[in-house]
Amino acid sequence: MEFAVVKELNWMKGGGVHGIQRNVLFRNYKAYKAAVDSFPEEKAEQSIKNVKTLSSLERVRASYDILKTKRRSLQGCIKAKECFFTRFYGNDMDFGTRMYGRLLQRKSDELDTVIAAIEERYQELLLSAEGALWVLDGNQPSGVVSQFFEACCEYPESTLEEARLPAPKDKGEHKAIVDPVEEGMKRKRYAMIIGIWDYIASLCTPPESLFFRERLNIIHAHIARCICSDATLFLTARKYKTVEDFLRDLNLDVLVLEKLIKVLSQHNVHCIRAAIDDILRPEDDTGEYFTFLGMKLHRHLGETFPFHAWGHWAVFFPSPCLCAVKKSFSKARQISLSSKYMQLHGIRCRRLSQYHEKLHKSISILDLCGIHVAYLDPGGLRHSIEKVTESDGRCHWIETQHTIAFHGSIAFDEPLAGPFVAACTRRPDFMIRIRRGPNDEVANFPEVLWSCRFRHARTFGELDQAFWKIGAVPKSEQLSDCQRYLSNGMPLKDCLEFEAFDTSDCDFDHALFKLAKICLDIHGVKDLDGLYKRFISSYVKEGELQLDDKGEVLAINCLPEEAWLMRMYLLGAELPAFSSDHISFSNRFL
Repeated sequence: MEFAVVKELNWMKGGGVHGIQRNVLFRNYKAYKAAVDSFPEEKAEQSIKNVKTLSSLERVRASYDILKTKRRSLQGCIKAKECFFTRFYGNDMDFGTRMYGRLLQRKSDELDTVIAAIEERYQELLLSAEGALWVLDGNQPSGVVSQFFEACCEYPESTLEEARLPAPKDKGEHKAIVDPVEEGMKRKRYAMIIGIWDYIASLCTPPESLFFRERLNIIHAHIARCICSDATLFLTARKYKTVEDFLRDLNLDVLVLEKLIKVLSQHNVHCIRAAIDDILRPEDDTGEYFTFLGMKLHRHLGETFPFHAWGHWAVFFPSPCLCAVKKSFSKARQISLSSKYMQLHGIRCRRLSQYHEKLHKSISILDLCGIHVAYLDPGGLRHSIEKVTESDGRCHWIETQHTIAFHGSIAFDEPLAGPFVAACTRRPDFMIRIRRGPNDEVANFPEVLWSCRFRHARTFGELDQAFWKIGAVPKSEQLSDCQRYLSNGMPLKDCLEFEAFDTSDCDFDHALFKLAKICLDIHGVKDLDGLYKRFISSYVKEGELQLDDKGEVLAINCLPEEAWLMRMYLLGAELPAFSSDHISFSNRFL
């Protein structure tokens, strides 16, 4: 009993736990400050200028290591001061004045600028030594989706963020007192690492998917490419063998993890397309590549994707509005297939929500068949008959008729392209104008098109025998609207543009359904459901789609409520044996 009292008294010296933590904090602060004071002063501008002239890899490496040590000491001082003023509520001069704190922060900012310059130079020299400077291709256009989103896009905000860790439990035991800054940074580091693994888990396919391993490899290739885009991440990760090894390191610097979360949160269409292409390449491909973190990153892109690969794309850009896919792909067929994949998985475009059900179904039928209507404008009055009284008191009748125009695009190699155009030309209530590619001549069927026509007669009964006169003709420039809609303004060489003009008196909904009905008849089905079943059945037979145990198309990614199970599986963590959820989840993998 007496020994316990003495032990407790020793524990309470210096103000108890709070006092001991302050002493540990101050001791580490002094060590960091001494290290900072030992570094020679140099102007940031001069340092950056010197860095750009360095050509020796060894010299750059040595300078980089020294500057990293200086930054670590500076950050240690700054965080110790911040921790003291926020946690201990004092104005102790042991930690320097607030003005000294601002001086440290300014030095830190200047040092970050110099380190960024030397990191970029270091990365350039390393890649140059391996003949892979093309990894830093600066001519590639920006592909961050937030820069070109359209109003109809349903792409959600990124969910990559730090995990919420439970508060540490106080077991009532006297354990070794650690630096509160180090303790806080450790928790932050764990939270970010778990957040990154949760992000990876959310991108994975369901366990029973035939493409689970392929998807995981694509995620790893995407992460490897993202790391290559940042010099700090590149230099940190190059010592690891695989992406998994890098992400499993619990001692990664918080700055590195913050940068990684930032680049992964900003989905880049070019980076993701390249990552998919990296994994889908045949094993005997002889193209130029750079091996990094166990992944082969190819210099040149392939031409096409198999249909199932659009699931890998869709997990990053789950929107059928095409704003992301048409930023990265230049083939009309590729853009069309991505839209079809989204529709078959029930991902609908927001622009369709403004139309009622009948119109929505017609648009969905056309989209599924690869026919993309640029915009829909019901227009005004279609048909009118008017009695006009002249100045001399005589009367005559005027009949006026307006067409409904649909502007659309379809890929040359779309199986439906030829039959669709031929069917439109055969219909007596349709006129059609087509253009093959952006530079080809326009063809009209029939040769003379009209958008408005009228006829006169002295009596109402004579109108039927009167000859029609053309009041207005459609402008050929309208075909460009189709091109801009499908390709984000870039001309598509493999795209057939068309304008279909309905000359009957039907309403807008029925006129659009006529186009959709042509597609249904070509495929030999009666409605949209039949078209869905036909496409799904065909792709399942080809092995490009997979059905779940309910007979529905398998989801493109892991269910949100199962993401934590997927994370545990990826990390190889074993849950308690009594966890039926964990056991059943593991058994679902093929």
